[in-house]
Amino acid sequence: MKSTDKLTQIRVFLIISSGLALVLAVQYTRRFMGMGVPFAITTPVWFLTILIALIGLGELVLLGISWTQLRTQLLSVLETICSILYRSRLVAIGVGILSLGIYPLLVLGPVGEYFASIISRVWFFLLVAYWVAILFRVKQASGRFYYQLLFAALLLATIYKLATYIPEVNTYPFSLGWSETSRYYYASLFFSEKLYGFEISPSVLHPSRYLLQSIPFIFSRLTLWGHRFWQVFLWIGFTSWSSALLAERLVAENRLRELMVFLGSFLFLLIGPVYYHLQVVVIIVLWGYDTKKFGKSLIVIFLASIWAGISRVNWFPVPAMIAATIYLIEKPFRNKSLLKYLLPPAIWGFLGTLTAFGAQTLYVLWSGNDPGEFTSSFTSDLLWNRLFPNATYPLGILPGILIIAIPAFIFLGIFITTYKKRIHWIRWFGIIAMLVVLLAGGLVVSVKIGGGSNLHNYDAFLVLILVVCLYLFFDRLQVDLQSTQVVQVKINWPIWVLIGCTFIFTLMAGHTLQTPDFEFAEQKLEEISTRVAEVVASEGEVLFITQRHLVTFDMIPAVPLVPEYENVFFMEMVMGNNQKYLKQFYTDLENHRFDLIVSSRMARNFKDTTASFAEENNVWVERVTRPLLEEYQSVDIYKKFGIELFSPIP
Repeated sequence: MKSTDKLTQIRVFLIISSGLALVLAVQYTRRFMGMGVPFAITTPVWFLTILIALIGLGELVLLGISWTQLRTQLLSVLETICSILYRSRLVAIGVGILSLGIYPLLVLGPVGEYFASIISRVWFFLLVAYWVAILFRVKQASGRFYYQLLFAALLLATIYKLATYIPEVNTYPFSLGWSETSRYYYASLFFSEKLYGFEISPSVLHPSRYLLQSIPFIFSRLTLWGHRFWQVFLWIGFTSWSSALLAERLVAENRLRELMVFLGSFLFLLIGPVYYHLQVVVIIVLWGYDTKKFGKSLIVIFLASIWAGISRVNWFPVPAMIAATIYLIEKPFRNKSLLKYLLPPAIWGFLGTLTAFGAQTLYVLWSGNDPGEFTSSFTSDLLWNRLFPNATYPLGILPGILIIAIPAFIFLGIFITTYKKRIHWIRWFGIIAMLVVLLAGGLVVSVKIGGGSNLHNYDAFLVLILVVCLYLFFDRLQVDLQSTQVVQVKINWPIWVLIGCTFIFTLMAGHTLQTPDFEFAEQKLEEISTRVAEVVASEGEVLFITQRHLVTFDMIPAVPLVPEYENVFFMEMVMGNNQKYLKQFYTDLENHRFDLIVSSRMARNFKDTTASFAEENNVWVERVTRPLLEEYQSVDIYKKFGIELFSPIP
């Protein structure tokens, strides 16, 4: 590599790293002074602040040297250091592999509180990735360094992302989040007669998700730990599967490049995230679609559309859209009639969407649920303020998706400009139209009450924009008019921006691992179990609005299940203002049907929009808490676990 190239790479790294280090040092100084921490170099927080500041200043000094006559000596010193590292390839690569574990260990470990800000995470990520890239350079010493830096960064980000799932697999008896254990209950409904002794209608919401989560119930009644492990496996496994299929389609001839596409796609799909049950659609299409085989492709889209039909309404046309996008990229127009060229994707779109509607209709009839309960999303309030930065999602869903969409559309625009005379306009129009439809659809779904806390409602858009960008980047675009002139698309910077955004979104996720007090939780579970047993012994009914998994997994034994009013579906009916459902609940309260209610802590007060999920809190207070407190009284609160018990007012 030329000395000028090396200097450029070193300067870019030093500029970014020193800037982040000094900003971080200032941020820490203000934070610790504001907390009133006395300044002392022996204090861990001040030692860390000084260390970061010294690293930043040292990098500035090296940056200055790189523009003086001493730059030759600087390069010589760096070459000497590298030659020492490269004396043993196995040792260097081994150290590099071990270094990949440093980042998640520190960010998610006991000192993770010092890496809570995105600036600290990005800076430390850059240092580790650069170090690993230098160590891995022994494997391909002649390769371009930025290519190896990207590979190291992808590996590091993926390992970090995998590490964020570790806290989700444990034996803690209570729910790890508002809806975490509700998912296992809904999965169990496919085996309700076996588990509860009577048949219960399966879930109205996301049946395909719970169908996947129900698989462990086929073999045995696994413990809560086993189902938590299975859910994490679904996240990692299905995202890996769809990413691998996409990478194999595009760069199977180059194993290292295929691995990089796989890692990048894996991280990108989890930005939203794209839920694992929705990725089944992506997997089916990428596995079986073939531009040259209309019949085979139609069968593939038919199968994927069946799954989409029992997943989400806004995913009904997605199987056909993915296939149509690949068709428009790979299939040249070349003097065909417009009708003949567009007929295959039109057939796929019409039959695919019709199949999805049919699958949903059949599921509604088979499930035995009230058809009106399937339309709650169409009667829920739309909270347009969540488009912009707010307490529920500080980034704001519109700025959040535009961070991804803008560089992707610029990338697409460069292709359109470059090939404007060689590609028929209908091909570009079709691709852009589908992207815009999915972008607008995701926006509307995201502002529905109950949503807007991340970008997961843009899942279909994220899938399609990933397919478009990768297919174009790897030169899968087939032109309509051949030319002897070589066309070179200058696309580096939008792609680097998109990759950088993927890293930042990945690093924003995850928090310091907090070890729960398992012994204390078991004690409180025993207390709740005793209360429940007393009610059951007197032939009373116990309603688990939340923590229903305690019944599913016999963690509180011999409790007859009350299937109504489970937390997640109850909230959906509340937000959709389903009067039929709510009136039945009010009737049950007036009749004191339940002798004990196990619930999450009931919010009593209305909140303004400066609070996270304020609107959801307010409809719950109005439609659930106040009617409940007219007939029931709180008899115990377990603050640490967010659990409250209610009994009828005498």
